[in-house]
Amino acid sequence: MTTAGIDFLLLAGKEDIYYLSGFYGSRALALVTVDSAFLCVDFRYTEQAENQASACELVGSPGVLCSRLKDQLAAAKTNKVHFDPNGMSYLGYAELVEALPGCEVLPAEQMIRRLRAVKDSSEIALIAQAQQLAEASYTKVIASAQCGRTERALAADMDCAMLQDGADKPAFDTIVAAGARSSMPHASAGDDLICQDDCIVIDWGARRKHYNSDTTRTVFYGNPDPRLNEVYDIVLQAQMMALEAARPGMLCCELDDIARTYIESRGYGDCFGHGLGHGVGLEVHEAPIVNPASREVLEPGMVVTVEPGIYLPGVGGVRIEDLVLITENGIRNLTGLSKDRIIM
Repeated sequence: MTTAGIDFLLLAGKEDIYYLSGFYGSRALALVTVDSAFLCVDFRYTEQAENQASACELVGSPGVLCSRLKDQLAAAKTNKVHFDPNGMSYLGYAELVEALPGCEVLPAEQMIRRLRAVKDSSEIALIAQAQQLAEASYTKVIASAQCGRTERALAADMDCAMLQDGADKPAFDTIVAAGARSSMPHASAGDDLICQDDCIVIDWGARRKHYNSDTTRTVFYGNPDPRLNEVYDIVLQAQMMALEAARPGMLCCELDDIARTYIESRGYGDCFGHGLGHGVGLEVHEAPIVNPASREVLEPGMVVTVEPGIYLPGVGGVRIEDLVLITENGIRNLTGLSKDRIIM
Protein backbone atom coordinates (compact mmCIF):
# COMPACT_ATOMS: atom_id res chain seq x y z
CA MET A 1 0.00 0.00 0.00
CA THR A 2 2.76 2.41 0.90
CA THR A 3 4.45 1.81 -2.45
CA ALA A 4 1.18 2.62 -4.22
CA GLY A 5 0.74 5.79 -2.17
CA ILE A 6 -2.32 4.42 -0.37
CA ASP A 7 -2.79 4.85 3.38
CA PHE A 8 -6.48 3.95 3.71
CA LEU A 9 -8.19 1.34 1.53
CA LEU A 10 -11.89 0.40 1.67
CA LEU A 11 -13.03 -2.97 0.33
CA ALA A 12 -16.55 -4.26 -0.34
CA GLY A 13 -15.94 -7.26 -2.60
CA LYS A 14 -16.54 -10.49 -0.69
CA GLU A 15 -13.68 -12.28 -2.44
CA ASP A 16 -11.27 -9.41 -1.73
CA ILE A 17 -12.30 -9.34 1.94
CA TYR A 18 -11.89 -13.11 2.23
CA TYR A 19 -8.48 -12.94 0.58
CA LEU A 20 -7.22 -10.43 3.16
CA SER A 21 -9.13 -11.43 6.31
CA GLY A 22 -10.41 -15.01 6.05
CA PHE A 23 -14.05 -13.89 6.44
CA TYR A 24 -16.51 -14.85 3.69
CA GLY A 25 -20.03 -13.47 3.76
CA SER A 26 -22.60 -11.95 1.46
CA ARG A 27 -22.16 -8.42 2.83
CA ALA A 28 -19.25 -6.73 4.58
CA LEU A 29 -17.06 -3.66 4.45
CA ALA A 30 -13.38 -3.61 5.35
CA LEU A 31 -10.92 -0.81 6.03
CA VAL A 32 -7.25 -1.63 5.62
CA THR A 33 -4.55 0.79 6.76
CA VAL A 34 -0.79 0.49 6.78
CA ASP A 35 -0.81 -1.08 10.26
CA SER A 36 -4.40 -2.16 11.03
CA ALA A 37 -7.58 -3.68 9.63
CA PHE A 38 -11.25 -3.16 10.50
CA LEU A 39 -14.14 -5.34 9.42
CA CYS A 40 -17.80 -4.28 9.45
CA VAL A 41 -20.46 -7.01 9.34
CA ASP A 42 -24.09 -7.11 10.43
CA PHE A 43 -25.62 -9.29 13.16
CA ARG A 44 -25.94 -12.32 10.84
CA TYR A 45 -22.17 -12.64 10.57
CA THR A 46 -20.84 -11.39 13.90
CA GLU A 47 -19.98 -14.78 15.37
CA GLN A 48 -18.60 -16.05 12.08
CA ALA A 49 -16.38 -13.00 11.68
CA GLU A 50 -15.07 -13.38 15.23
CA ASN A 51 -13.96 -16.91 14.32
CA GLN A 52 -12.64 -16.25 10.82
CA ALA A 53 -11.13 -12.76 10.98
CA SER A 54 -9.29 -12.65 14.28
CA ALA A 55 -6.68 -10.26 12.87
CA CYS A 56 -9.34 -7.61 12.22
CA GLU A 57 -11.05 -5.30 14.67
CA LEU A 58 -14.80 -5.81 14.29
CA VAL A 59 -17.12 -2.81 14.12
CA GLY A 60 -20.89 -2.96 14.19
CA SER A 61 -22.00 -0.63 11.40
CA PRO A 62 -20.73 1.36 8.40
CA GLY A 63 -21.35 4.51 10.42
CA VAL A 64 -19.00 3.36 13.17
CA LEU A 65 -16.41 2.34 10.56
CA CYS A 66 -16.57 5.76 8.88
CA SER A 67 -16.28 7.48 12.26
CA ARG A 68 -13.17 5.41 13.01
CA LEU A 69 -11.82 6.29 9.57
CA LYS A 70 -12.38 10.02 10.12
CA ASP A 71 -10.37 9.88 13.33
CA GLN A 72 -7.50 8.13 11.55
CA LEU A 73 -7.59 10.57 8.63
CA ALA A 74 -7.36 13.49 11.05
CA ALA A 75 -4.43 11.89 12.86
CA ALA A 76 -2.66 11.25 9.55
CA LYS A 77 -3.45 14.79 8.35
CA THR A 78 -4.88 13.62 5.04
CA ASN A 79 -8.28 13.59 3.39
CA LYS A 80 -7.59 10.88 0.81
CA VAL A 81 -9.37 7.53 0.99
CA HIS A 82 -9.03 4.84 -1.68
CA PHE A 83 -11.47 2.09 -2.54
CA ASP A 84 -11.12 -1.00 -4.72
CA PRO A 85 -13.61 -0.63 -7.59
CA ASN A 86 -13.56 -4.35 -8.36
CA GLY A 87 -16.12 -5.09 -5.65
CA MET A 88 -17.87 -1.81 -4.87
CA SER A 89 -21.10 -0.71 -6.53
CA TYR A 90 -21.80 2.85 -7.54
CA LEU A 91 -24.39 3.02 -4.75
CA GLY A 92 -21.74 1.92 -2.24
CA TYR A 93 -19.37 4.56 -3.57
CA ALA A 94 -22.06 7.27 -3.34
CA GLU A 95 -22.80 6.29 0.27
CA LEU A 96 -19.11 6.57 1.13
CA VAL A 97 -18.85 10.02 -0.41
CA GLU A 98 -21.88 11.12 1.60
CA ALA A 99 -20.51 9.62 4.84
CA LEU A 100 -17.07 11.21 4.36
CA PRO A 101 -17.71 14.88 3.56
CA GLY A 102 -14.61 16.78 2.61
CA CYS A 103 -12.68 13.62 1.73
CA GLU A 104 -11.34 12.56 -1.64
CA VAL A 105 -12.68 9.05 -2.32
CA LEU A 106 -10.45 7.65 -5.06
CA PRO A 107 -10.26 4.35 -6.99
CA ALA A 108 -7.26 2.15 -6.15
CA GLU A 109 -6.81 0.64 -9.61
CA GLN A 110 -7.95 -2.81 -8.49
CA MET A 111 -4.85 -3.42 -6.38
CA ILE A 112 -6.28 -6.51 -4.65
CA ARG A 113 -7.34 -7.95 -8.00
CA ARG A 114 -3.72 -7.89 -9.11
CA LEU A 115 -2.54 -9.51 -5.86
CA ARG A 116 -5.10 -12.29 -6.23
CA ALA A 117 -3.98 -13.06 -9.78
CA VAL A 118 -0.84 -14.84 -8.52
CA LYS A 119 -1.71 -17.84 -6.35
CA ASP A 120 0.36 -19.35 -3.55
CA SER A 121 0.80 -23.10 -3.08
CA SER A 122 -2.25 -23.49 -0.82
CA GLU A 123 -4.50 -21.71 -3.32
CA ILE A 124 -3.16 -23.80 -6.19
CA ALA A 125 -3.83 -26.98 -4.19
CA LEU A 126 -7.47 -25.99 -3.62
CA ILE A 127 -7.99 -25.13 -7.28
CA ALA A 128 -6.48 -28.49 -8.23
CA GLN A 129 -8.82 -30.25 -5.79
CA ALA A 130 -11.80 -28.43 -7.27
CA GLN A 131 -10.67 -29.48 -10.74
CA GLN A 132 -10.36 -33.12 -9.69
CA LEU A 133 -13.88 -33.08 -8.22
CA ALA A 134 -15.26 -31.58 -11.41
CA GLU A 135 -13.52 -34.14 -13.59
CA ALA A 136 -14.78 -37.05 -11.49
CA SER A 137 -18.36 -35.85 -11.92
CA TYR A 138 -17.97 -35.59 -15.69
CA THR A 139 -16.46 -39.06 -15.95
CA LYS A 140 -19.35 -40.58 -13.97
CA VAL A 141 -22.12 -38.77 -15.81
CA ILE A 142 -20.84 -39.12 -19.37
CA ALA A 143 -20.34 -42.86 -18.91
CA SER A 144 -24.09 -43.36 -18.41
CA ALA A 145 -25.55 -40.38 -20.32
CA GLN A 146 -28.26 -41.27 -22.83
CA CYS A 147 -30.18 -39.53 -25.57
CA GLY A 148 -33.71 -38.44 -24.76
CA ARG A 149 -32.85 -36.61 -21.54
CA THR A 150 -32.99 -32.86 -21.19
CA GLU A 151 -30.00 -30.54 -20.97
CA ARG A 152 -31.24 -29.54 -17.52
CA ALA A 153 -31.26 -33.16 -16.31
CA LEU A 154 -27.69 -33.76 -17.49
CA ALA A 155 -26.54 -30.54 -15.79
CA ALA A 156 -28.28 -31.61 -12.56
CA ASP A 157 -26.50 -34.97 -12.68
CA MET A 158 -23.16 -33.17 -12.99
CA ASP A 159 -23.95 -30.86 -10.07
CA CYS A 160 -25.17 -33.71 -7.85
CA ALA A 161 -22.07 -35.80 -8.54
CA MET A 162 -19.78 -32.89 -7.59
CA LEU A 163 -21.62 -32.34 -4.31
CA GLN A 164 -21.60 -36.04 -3.44
CA ASP A 165 -17.83 -36.19 -4.00
CA GLY A 166 -17.07 -33.25 -1.70
CA ALA A 167 -17.47 -30.02 -3.65
CA ASP A 168 -18.91 -27.09 -1.70
CA LYS A 169 -21.11 -26.24 -4.68
CA PRO A 170 -20.89 -25.93 -8.46
CA ALA A 171 -18.58 -23.06 -9.36
CA PHE A 172 -21.29 -21.61 -11.63
CA ASP A 173 -24.49 -22.69 -13.39
CA THR A 174 -23.43 -25.76 -15.36
CA ILE A 175 -23.79 -25.23 -19.10
CA VAL A 176 -25.19 -28.06 -21.20
CA ALA A 177 -26.05 -26.92 -24.72
CA ALA A 178 -27.17 -29.53 -27.26
CA GLY A 179 -27.67 -29.49 -31.00
CA ALA A 180 -27.97 -26.07 -32.61
CA ARG A 181 -28.01 -24.44 -29.15
CA SER A 182 -24.34 -25.38 -28.72
CA SER A 183 -23.51 -22.43 -30.99
CA MET A 184 -24.35 -20.12 -28.04
CA PRO A 185 -21.18 -19.99 -25.90
CA HIS A 186 -23.00 -19.43 -22.59
CA ALA A 187 -26.37 -21.07 -23.24
CA SER A 188 -28.24 -21.98 -20.06
CA ALA A 189 -29.18 -25.64 -19.67
CA GLY A 190 -32.86 -25.86 -20.58
CA ASP A 191 -35.63 -28.33 -21.38
CA ASP A 192 -34.38 -29.20 -24.86
CA LEU A 193 -33.85 -32.92 -25.37
CA ILE A 194 -30.45 -34.37 -26.20
CA CYS A 195 -31.00 -36.18 -29.46
CA GLN A 196 -29.12 -38.56 -31.73
CA ASP A 197 -26.58 -36.78 -33.93
CA ASP A 198 -26.34 -33.82 -31.55
CA CYS A 199 -23.18 -31.98 -30.59
CA ILE A 200 -23.19 -31.12 -26.86
CA VAL A 201 -21.03 -28.45 -25.20
CA ILE A 202 -20.63 -29.02 -21.45
CA ASP A 203 -18.99 -26.25 -19.39
CA TRP A 204 -18.79 -26.83 -15.65
CA GLY A 205 -16.70 -26.38 -12.52
CA ALA A 206 -16.56 -27.19 -8.82
CA ARG A 207 -15.89 -25.00 -5.80
CA ARG A 208 -13.67 -26.21 -2.95
CA LYS A 209 -13.17 -24.00 0.12
CA HIS A 210 -14.04 -20.89 -1.94
CA TYR A 211 -11.71 -21.75 -4.86
CA ASN A 212 -13.07 -22.72 -8.27
CA SER A 213 -12.34 -24.77 -11.34
CA ASP A 214 -13.58 -24.35 -14.92
CA THR A 215 -13.53 -26.83 -17.82
CA THR A 216 -15.36 -27.40 -21.11
CA ARG A 217 -15.66 -30.50 -23.23
CA THR A 218 -17.65 -31.12 -26.41
CA VAL A 219 -19.12 -34.55 -27.05
CA PHE A 220 -20.97 -36.03 -30.03
CA TYR A 221 -24.00 -38.27 -29.90
CA GLY A 222 -23.88 -40.26 -33.12
CA ASN A 223 -22.85 -38.33 -36.22
CA PRO A 224 -23.60 -34.61 -36.11
CA ASP A 225 -23.16 -32.21 -39.04
CA PRO A 226 -19.81 -33.05 -40.74
CA ARG A 227 -18.70 -29.43 -40.37
CA LEU A 228 -18.51 -29.98 -36.61
CA ASN A 229 -15.96 -32.76 -37.04
CA GLU A 230 -13.74 -30.36 -38.94
CA VAL A 231 -14.35 -27.62 -36.38
CA TYR A 232 -13.46 -29.95 -33.51
CA ASP A 233 -10.05 -30.68 -35.05
CA ILE A 234 -9.40 -26.96 -35.64
CA VAL A 235 -10.34 -25.97 -32.10
CA LEU A 236 -8.21 -28.73 -30.61
CA GLN A 237 -5.20 -27.77 -32.73
CA ALA A 238 -5.61 -24.09 -31.80
CA GLN A 239 -5.72 -25.01 -28.13
CA MET A 240 -2.68 -27.27 -28.33
CA MET A 241 -0.68 -24.53 -30.07
CA ALA A 242 -1.57 -22.07 -27.30
CA LEU A 243 -0.77 -24.56 -24.54
CA GLU A 244 2.63 -25.32 -26.04
CA ALA A 245 3.48 -21.62 -26.36
CA ALA A 246 2.23 -20.38 -22.97
CA ARG A 247 5.03 -19.17 -20.71
CA PRO A 248 5.71 -16.55 -18.04
CA GLY A 249 6.55 -13.11 -19.38
CA MET A 250 4.16 -13.46 -22.32
CA LEU A 251 1.50 -10.82 -22.86
CA CYS A 252 -2.00 -12.25 -22.61
CA CYS A 253 -2.87 -10.78 -26.00
CA GLU A 254 0.09 -12.68 -27.51
CA LEU A 255 -1.23 -15.98 -26.21
CA ASP A 256 -4.71 -15.19 -27.50
CA ASP A 257 -3.25 -14.34 -30.90
CA ILE A 258 -1.65 -17.77 -31.32
CA ALA A 259 -4.98 -19.60 -31.18
CA ARG A 260 -6.92 -16.85 -32.96
CA THR A 261 -4.52 -16.61 -35.89
CA TYR A 262 -4.73 -20.35 -36.50
CA ILE A 263 -8.54 -20.34 -36.38
CA GLU A 264 -8.58 -17.38 -38.77
CA SER A 265 -6.23 -19.21 -41.14
CA ARG A 266 -8.76 -22.04 -41.34
CA GLY A 267 -11.55 -19.66 -42.28
CA TYR A 268 -13.42 -19.47 -38.97
CA GLY A 269 -12.11 -16.21 -37.51
CA ASP A 270 -15.57 -14.64 -37.38
CA CYS A 271 -16.84 -17.65 -35.40
CA PHE A 272 -14.46 -17.21 -32.46
CA GLY A 273 -15.76 -14.08 -30.78
CA HIS A 274 -14.66 -14.42 -27.16
CA GLY A 275 -11.26 -14.26 -25.49
CA LEU A 276 -9.00 -17.27 -25.24
CA GLY A 277 -9.26 -17.43 -21.45
CA HIS A 278 -9.30 -15.85 -18.02
CA GLY A 279 -7.92 -16.25 -14.55
CA VAL A 280 -9.63 -18.61 -12.10
CA GLY A 281 -9.44 -18.53 -8.30
CA LEU A 282 -11.83 -17.12 -5.73
CA GLU A 283 -13.88 -16.03 -8.72
CA VAL A 284 -14.47 -18.07 -11.86
CA HIS A 285 -13.56 -15.05 -13.98
CA GLU A 286 -10.74 -12.94 -12.53
CA ALA A 287 -7.36 -11.55 -13.51
CA PRO A 288 -5.66 -12.00 -15.82
CA ILE A 289 -7.94 -11.72 -18.85
CA VAL A 290 -6.59 -13.45 -21.97
CA ASN A 291 -8.06 -11.66 -24.97
CA PRO A 292 -6.86 -9.57 -27.94
CA ALA A 293 -6.87 -6.32 -25.94
CA SER A 294 -5.18 -7.55 -22.74
CA ARG A 295 -1.72 -6.19 -22.01
CA GLU A 296 -1.48 -8.14 -18.74
CA VAL A 297 1.62 -10.30 -18.40
CA LEU A 298 1.49 -13.98 -17.51
CA GLU A 299 3.38 -14.71 -14.26
CA PRO A 300 4.29 -17.89 -12.39
CA GLY A 301 1.44 -18.76 -10.02
CA MET A 302 -1.35 -17.54 -12.27
CA VAL A 303 -4.10 -20.05 -13.06
CA VAL A 304 -5.84 -19.44 -16.38
CA THR A 305 -8.17 -21.17 -18.80
CA VAL A 306 -7.27 -21.86 -22.41
CA GLU A 307 -10.58 -22.24 -24.25
CA PRO A 308 -10.81 -21.55 -27.97
CA GLY A 309 -14.15 -22.18 -29.61
CA ILE A 310 -15.91 -22.04 -32.96
CA TYR A 311 -19.66 -21.43 -33.12
CA LEU A 312 -21.83 -21.91 -36.21
CA PRO A 313 -25.35 -20.48 -35.70
CA GLY A 314 -28.05 -22.96 -36.66
CA VAL A 315 -25.52 -25.81 -36.74
CA GLY A 316 -23.70 -26.05 -33.40
CA GLY A 317 -20.47 -25.19 -31.69
CA VAL A 318 -17.27 -26.66 -30.26
CA ARG A 319 -15.27 -25.40 -27.27
CA ILE A 320 -12.40 -27.18 -25.52
CA GLU A 321 -11.21 -25.67 -22.25
CA ASP A 322 -8.32 -26.65 -19.98
CA LEU A 323 -7.28 -25.07 -16.68
CA VAL A 324 -3.53 -24.47 -16.46
CA LEU A 325 -1.00 -23.15 -13.97
CA ILE A 326 1.70 -20.80 -15.26
CA THR A 327 5.05 -22.07 -13.94
CA GLU A 328 8.60 -20.76 -14.03
CA ASN A 329 9.25 -22.58 -17.31
CA GLY A 330 5.86 -22.91 -19.00
CA ILE A 331 2.64 -24.44 -17.73
CA ARG A 332 1.30 -27.32 -15.67
CA ASN A 333 -2.03 -28.49 -17.01
CA LEU A 334 -4.40 -29.04 -14.08
CA THR A 335 -6.90 -30.74 -16.41
CA GLY A 336 -6.54 -34.48 -16.73
CA LEU A 337 -9.47 -35.26 -19.03
CA SER A 338 -8.85 -36.60 -22.49
CA LYS A 339 -9.49 -34.34 -25.46
CA ASP A 340 -10.02 -37.19 -27.91
CA ARG A 341 -13.32 -36.79 -29.69
CA ILE A 342 -16.00 -38.63 -27.71
CA ILE A 343 -18.78 -40.20 -29.75
CA MET A 344 -21.58 -41.60 -27.63
